[in-house]
Amino acid sequence: MSTAKAIKGYIYVIASAIIYGFMPLLAKLIYQNGVNPMTLVLLRNLLSIPVIALMAGVKKESLVIKMSHVPPLAVTTLFGACLTSVLLFTAYQYIDTGTATVFHFIYPAFVVLLEAFVLKKGVTKGNLAGLLLCVIGICMFYTPGKELNVTGSVIALLSGVTYAVYVMFITVLKGKGLSQSAVNFYLSLFSSVILFVICCTGGFLSLPINFKGWIYTFAFAAIINAGAVSLFQHGTFIIGGQRSSILSTFEPAVSVLVGWAILKESLTVASIVGVVFVIASVFVILNNKNKEM
Repeated sequence: MSTAKAIKGYIYVIASAIIYGFMPLLAKLIYQNGVNPMTLVLLRNLLSIPVIALMAGVKKESLVIKMSHVPPLAVTTLFGACLTSVLLFTAYQYIDTGTATVFHFIYPAFVVLLEAFVLKKGVTKGNLAGLLLCVIGICMFYTPGKELNVTGSVIALLSGVTYAVYVMFITVLKGKGLSQSAVNFYLSLFSSVILFVICCTGGFLSLPINFKGWIYTFAFAAIINAGAVSLFQHGTFIIGGQRSSILSTFEPAVSVLVGWAILKESLTVASIVGVVFVIASVFVILNNKNKEM
């Protein structure tokens, strides 16, 4: 792979992480207009479908798939958009979001393990060094002194495992001859169907109560699914799951800084150290000549 193409992959994933970092801020605006977290995930996928289709038309990428593509797309959807969201939102009922974030963002370690044992991909010393730095950085976001709820912690950890499976399958889909637009389109479509059933049967459906809420939600869908998700998938297609998952830990670091700068949330010394470690892991990955490339 050429250096220029690899750099594009890095830029796509880091840009995705930065956009994701603003997600809590955007979500708070939507929650104020009657939408709950589970419905937001549903609407994020559903409302992004026409935007993704339009982008595919502009890029002249086909959305046509074969029947053989359906099973891996369905599994990717199940683990990525559905199980991960349900587990993470369930964890929030037992533990605070900061602690849940710590457990969820251990998923790069699971990606490395899954790709090593399932896809038989090697792990370089540079990737391991970057992984160690990002895990230490994420752990610094945890607030000590709080009683640890075992149930919530296990559920949050499982959300990291399911997301790692999602990242691995994104890598698998690369070899199926699908365009990135097709992957994003059908993942959003399948997610919408599954999450609609979950929201309706589980009593989670809570639509925006006013026009402003719908505008915020549509903008959120376009920015996240058609923007951040698309960029992450595109970057993963280029540089692989290991590097993408580690670089994506830039997201909670951005969230911490956004919360401090815009929402006037407190910024502890531990959080600052965590941000430094995460950024350091990004530079380690960028400077590492990965064997998979």
